This record gives sequence, C-alpha cells and structure tokens, in this order.
Amino acid sequence: MPDQKGRHPELDSRPEDMDIDPVCGMTVKKAQAKGTAEYEGGTFYFCSPGCKRKFEQGPAQFLEKVQEPMEAGIKSAPARGARVKTVVLPITGMSCASCAERIEKGLTGLSGIVTASVNFAAENITASYDPDKVHLNAFVQTIKELGYGAGVESVSIPVQGMSCASCVKKITDALNR
Repeated sequence: MPDQKGRHPELDSRPEDMDIDPVCGMTVKKAQAKGTAEYEGGTFYFCSPGCKRKFEQGPAQFLEKVQEPMEAGIKSAPARGARVKTVVLPITGMSCASCAERIEKGLTGLSGIVTASVNFAAENITASYDPDKVHLNAFVQTIKELGYGAGVESVSIPVQGMSCASCVKKITDALNR
C-alpha cells in the first residue's frame, strides 16, 4: 500500500535518514537537504533551493511522479524471506545528471538488484540488493564498464594472535567471503 508520498514502504529499503527529491529524483540526506516543504501531511526534502521553488509552484505535478523513480528502479520485488541489503558506494567521473541515469540503468539491469538510486550531487549510489543473487563486486565492475569509477576504500587492520600461515589463510578467506 503506498504511503502519502506514493511510495511502497515494504519495497523501499532506503535508510531512514534518506529521502528522494520529488522534483529531480535525487537521493537526499535529510540532514543535508537544501530545503524542506510540508504538503498534505508529508515532509519533502530537496537537493537544491531550485527544486524546492519548483515544488512549491505546483506540488501535485511532482507527487504524481514520486512513485515512478521507485518503481522504475525495481527489477523484481524481493521474494518472501529474501535477505535485502543496502549499500552506498561513492562514484567518480560523473559530469551530469545523464551520467547518473546511465549508471542507475546499468545497475538495475543486474539480477538481484531491488533498487538503485544515484545521487549526482553527493557522487554516490544507494542500492538495495539480494546478496544471494548478486555480489558487491558486480556493482563495482558494472560501474567501471560504464566508464566511471567506483570508490572502493581500503583499510589496514592490525590482527593479533596469529601464530602460523594457517591463521593468516583463515582470516584472509573469511574477509574475502
């Protein structure tokens, strides 16, 4: 059942601190929104003052579109009992909103993707996926094949208590999984 914004909460695994700008469709961190508006009992968050102004001039026209990006990003509804995870990946090399759309379409083409939403301004993608059907490496590979960089961070973690090569192998194997 859609909520007051026309979204389907049971399919929307977006983090609570995120929302979709109803004008441009970008993902917005609520705390970093450039504006908010109240309309028909709902709070709407905007990526820019321009989007807020457009919304205030005629909110109804944008509310009809709110569910379209959500539904367009759904490859298939997750099966009952399926594990759905959400990941936010930094993306480099985007120069316009068309780049963001291209990446979004490329990722929604992968089997196991529930939703994919690129935020051009924040230079990242928020994707919900079934880890039993698609691996995070496929996200990175697809983004690279489309001509963009997927920011993958590395970290050094000191590990104590290892006494042999077998210990190293067990830890390495576990981290690779």
